[in-house]
Amino acid sequence: MATYTVYIRVDQETVKKEKGYIAYLPDLPGCVAKGRTKKETLGRIKENIDAYLSLLRQSGESHLPARNEPIDLVVKEVEGPTLPSDYVPMRACERDRDLQWMSVLWDELMETVTSLPEDALEWKPNPGYPSISELLRDAAESQLHLVRMLEECPDDLLTCLQSMRKKLTERLKNATPEELERITKHRGEEWTARKIIRNIMEHTRTTSRKVKELVELYRREYAE
Repeated sequence: MATYTVYIRVDQETVKKEKGYIAYLPDLPGCVAKGRTKKETLGRIKENIDAYLSLLRQSGESHLPARNEPIDLVVKEVEGPTLPSDYVPMRACERDRDLQWMSVLWDELMETVTSLPEDALEWKPNPGYPSISELLRDAAESQLHLVRMLEECPDDLLTCLQSMRKKLTERLKNATPEELERITKHRGEEWTARKIIRNIMEHTRTTSRKVKELVELYRREYAE
């Protein structure tokens, strides 16, 4: 049986802002879920674990639980954006593994959007939805912010995303042992290499899911 620790944010600021709870699974960076109740959130994180592991298996990753192996979740409640696991110093081998998995998540996102017609990038099912281009721009700018690289994105969205991916990979590959262990503060919040990588992968995975939902809505709209 594979055992994973799941952290659920229970601070009132998060519950009020998100209208519910957020669950994180640091052993699978990028695996995150939201729900109105703790029970709903745990149900969704279990679904996301299955989808995440399936994606990694398709990419050829072998050091994973077997397809039918039971998974046990150890649930811990936390307050604030920094998880206890974020403070564990990151080893170079873990950094390299996460970069490989990050590449898988990026490829999933790019595969979803590169074949879309141009009008699909700006389409919205209603005015309250962000468009695919808005989601992609937010993804690029958020990841740029996380590595503090104060450069402008290229105007073309897909070029921008590819540029950010290259910069992120190069910066993280070249991180020194001291940087992988360092704790820094930015606007009062503590950051570690592990937390930065986790946030990058969570944002990429969340963006990919949102884009896929919009693509499905777009195809239904124009199939009628």
